[in-house]
Amino acid sequence: MLRFCKIVAALTTLLTLSYGHLVLAEPIGTVSPKSAQHLPTRSMTMERVKEQFGPPITMLDPIGTPAISRWRYDGYTVYFENNHVIHTVVDPKKAAP
Repeated sequence: MLRFCKIVAALTTLLTLSYGHLVLAEPIGTVSPKSAQHLPTRSMTMERVKEQFGPPITMLDPIGTPAISRWRYDGYTVYFENNHVIHTVVDPKKAAP
């Protein structure tokens, strides 16, 4: 039980996405459900993201297998595996209350 509590505490404190030289950390609970409605969601296609959110500020080339690419928007980054969203990360400065 103690081990489970430590795992839960660690997960509720920090969400980390690490890929090669890229390490992004975001405190859990910093994005309200209301503001999350205005972000790309898992499984959206690249085409759908462009339709709903416009063109990204920066499109980084795919890396690895499966191909993981990043699109940077003002305040958040969208991660794609091949052609579908796998995660959207809010920039720490935008996530602060």
